[in-house]
Amino acid sequence: MSAGWRRGADHRPFAGQPAVSIVLPEARGPDADAESIASFTRLLRNEAAELTVELGAPVEFIGPDVPLAGPAVLIGPASANARLRDALRCLDEPPATAGRLLLRTWPVTGESLLIIDGMSLGEVGQALNLLRTAARIGARTLSPCPASSVDEVVASVTDEVAATWPSFGPRRVDWAAVCERAGDDVLAHGADVSSLQRWLAPLRDPHTWVKGLDMNGRLPYQLWAEGDRAILIAVPRWSAAWDAGVRPGDALLDVDVPDWWARTPAEPRVKPRSVGYRILSGPAGTPRLLRARATTGRVREWREAPGATPWDQIVTWDRTPSGAGYLRINGWHDTGHFHGAIDAALADFARLDHLIVDVRGNIGGSLVAAQRFRDRFLRGRTHLGAIRFSRVDGTLAPALPLDAEPSSSDRRWTKPARFLTDALSYSATEDALLGLQGLSHIQLIGEPTGGGSGRPRSIPLWPDVTLTVSTALTFDRNGRCIEGNGIPVDLPVPFTPPTPDGEDRALRIAGDCW
Repeated sequence: MSAGWRRGADHRPFAGQPAVSIVLPEARGPDADAESIASFTRLLRNEAAELTVELGAPVEFIGPDVPLAGPAVLIGPASANARLRDALRCLDEPPATAGRLLLRTWPVTGESLLIIDGMSLGEVGQALNLLRTAARIGARTLSPCPASSVDEVVASVTDEVAATWPSFGPRRVDWAAVCERAGDDVLAHGADVSSLQRWLAPLRDPHTWVKGLDMNGRLPYQLWAEGDRAILIAVPRWSAAWDAGVRPGDALLDVDVPDWWARTPAEPRVKPRSVGYRILSGPAGTPRLLRARATTGRVREWREAPGATPWDQIVTWDRTPSGAGYLRINGWHDTGHFHGAIDAALADFARLDHLIVDVRGNIGGSLVAAQRFRDRFLRGRTHLGAIRFSRVDGTLAPALPLDAEPSSSDRRWTKPARFLTDALSYSATEDALLGLQGLSHIQLIGEPTGGGSGRPRSIPLWPDVTLTVSTALTFDRNGRCIEGNGIPVDLPVPFTPPTPDGEDRALRIAGDCW
């Protein structure tokens, strides 16, 4: 492990400054790019605390016409940030051809200027993920650059995890020992994706992992994986498997469960479903032949391609037999279509007294969308909990309070609501629930959530192979750490294998005894 970077001066770009101004890109027009930029800027504003830790000084967001009177950060893409374009001309810097960080001195004032740019919003995001790396190595110019050798990959994983992962103490992980145990396997396999995944599996953190582009889609099912068997525990009625006659309780064939078990990081209570989730992942749009065996012994097969969004609809709603509204959310998208669907559902339920929100199997998505959804259930300004970000020297920054304001009154639900959760309710879903659990009109029913809001950053390793590492620990208002533990439920409904009659016990219990 190359640990020399831990010693010496603080190389964060604005360490010691009283404040730093940030100029964000502007979303113009009604097109998809503008919607993406608007979501991106909302995310950055919401994550001001994280930017403060990464940059080394408190941040303030200023408009494009406000004069720069001190240290500043200009965030691209340049096509959407006129101030950034002017700065490039003034500094005689060429336009970006890829994501990049440029730390320069503003010739007008002599103040430090950080430019985070790229040809696209995705490239700007890649450059933002390099802030920690630039601070670690003291770089003034940096672009995403995959490694060219096994030694470079090993060094990158070793140092980036050491400089980023916040859970060594809470999870009692000796990173040097983990690296030593994995060393021979990684070298023997040329630091391929599988060996890198086995290396990180002992961290038990699904956000801290390695994946290739061939893991960018998934199938719309849930599996329970254990031993050498993978049992389907959720098969949507609209799915290709259902049409082929496959039902919950059938065994998925032709999968190497022990291999995936060794490659999947997760806490023991979550691992059977996390392994199942990984098994069901694959290249989006590439059909694969699947086979399942029923308890009768009959084998059915079908062909299906994993999808980047595997569900036929992200948001659906109905009414339960008990007369409650039932809202199912399969993922989080910060789009007008997504928020409009939530608006429509709550409007449809306006005359009802009770609401059930089902986020089982919802592994995450847009943090902004999850937070905006959470705010609909607040009755006033609410203390949610706290967050601690890791720092480049391997320590944790002080805890920062998390508070939120309610949505506008016409978009709120303040009547009794129950949320159905399970071990795959994870990541942004936990941010949607943080602070709701414990409110007088909210109950959580089912299983504790997966345990990982995480705020991961991404680092390129090989071409088309990426390392992701969690950067934060989140705590509820009672001081309970969400990472590794999940959000507890008010009424436990433990997982049970699927029954022939297909009864949804958690949903039935949630609909009773309001």
